[in-house]
Amino acid sequence: MDHALVTASSCKSCHSGTYTSQGAQAKPANHIPEGQLLNGAALDCSACHRSTTSWTTLTMNHNNSVGAGAGWCKSCHASGTNYLGNMEKKALTHESRNTAATDCSASGCHRPLGNEGTLFRNWD
Repeated sequence: MDHALVTASSCKSCHSGTYTSQGAQAKPANHIPEGQLLNGAALDCSACHRSTTSWTTLTMNHNNSVGAGAGWCKSCHASGTNYLGNMEKKALTHESRNTAATDCSASGCHRPLGNEGTLFRNWD
């Protein structure tokens, strides 16, 4: 497939599952739920995936989501979630909290609303 010929289209227009018989891979069922980021803002595949030859070449785009609402960090990062990717997963009580935080960012620990990590990339 020569992706240079379809640069005017979004990746999802072909990689939605509609064209699998023509060879366009659809995202797997346990793909990170990108619709949760920033309360459902539209993200195309290229927002995270940087290659048209390998799905594993990516940089996670949290789309400036500050957690809570539809973009809860714990939706993907809580222990026991089954989403693809090498994101760190922890229990919501991983820092010996008496009660689980509403969300990682809302806990006051992790950025963007807390102090630890770098914005939207590394949480510690």
